[in-house]
Amino acid sequence: MSDSLRSLGVKALILIALCFIASKSHSQSTYEIGGFYGRSYYLGELNPTGHFKSEFLHEAYGFYFRHAVNSRWAVRYNFSVGAISGNDALSNDLSAQQRNLSFDSKLYEGAFLVEFNFMHYHSFLYNDFFSPYMVMGVSMFRFNPKGTLNGNVYELATVQTEGVSYSRLGTAIPIGFGLKFKFSHRVLFALEWAIRKSSTDYLDDVSSFYPNPDDMNNVAIGLSNKSVLSDQPSEWGALRGNPTNRDWFNFTTFQVSIRLGKNPRLCHYKPE
Repeated sequence: MSDSLRSLGVKALILIALCFIASKSHSQSTYEIGGFYGRSYYLGELNPTGHFKSEFLHEAYGFYFRHAVNSRWAVRYNFSVGAISGNDALSNDLSAQQRNLSFDSKLYEGAFLVEFNFMHYHSFLYNDFFSPYMVMGVSMFRFNPKGTLNGNVYELATVQTEGVSYSRLGTAIPIGFGLKFKFSHRVLFALEWAIRKSSTDYLDDVSSFYPNPDDMNNVAIGLSNKSVLSDQPSEWGALRGNPTNRDWFNFTTFQVSIRLGKNPRLCHYKPE
C-alpha cells in the first residue's frame, strides 16, 4: 500500500473518530454483539476483475462487537474468517492461461471499523428502523497461500516461488457499504459488502518476476513455473505478475446482532 493511500486512510479515520466522539456527549449509546455469515473472494493477478465469480467465492464467517454512539455513528470490532483462491486455467485471458498458476489460502482478520448511517437508525425508536450505511476502518490479517504439485500441497511462502521471502501478516483498509434493518428493539440485521485494499501483493504468491532456476530446488521450480508452453521451460527474468498493484480481498456478509442492556425510558430519549 502506498504511503499516500495509507496516510489518507489514517487521516480519514481520525476525522471520523473526532466527529462521533464529539457527538457522544449529547447522545444515548447502545452496545451490540453479533455474528455474520457470507462469502469472501480476492482480486489480484490470478483474478484481476472477477467480482463474485462463483468458482472463487468461499465461505466466510465471524463475530463482532458494535458500539452505537448515536443514530448516525457507530464503531465496530470484527473478527473474520474466510478463504480466497485464484486459478489461471479459469481465465478468459490467453496469457494467463499459458502462465497456468493457481493458489488458495485461508484468511483471518481482526478489524476496527467506523460506521456512518445515512439515515437515523436506533434500536430504541420505532421510526429509526432502516438505513443504508458506509463503513471504513483498518485491519490486520494473516494469509498463507498454498499450491499443488504432483498431488502434494505446499506453502508457497516457504517455497519462495519468486526467490524472495514475504510476511504472511498484512494490514488493510476496509471500505464498504451496507443496509441496516431491525426485527425488534433487541434483534438487528445488516447486509454488508466491504472491500479491503491490502498492504501486500503476495496474497496469491504472484507479484514480480520469474527467478533464476539455478538458485531453486525442483519443487520451487515446479511451483514457480507451470507454463503450458512446453518449448519454454525457463522464463527467468520475465514478468510473473504485476508488482505495481497490491491485492484486494472482500467479505460480503449477512449480520445478526443482539442489543445488550435494558431499554431506556423512551420518553426521555431525544434523537438528533
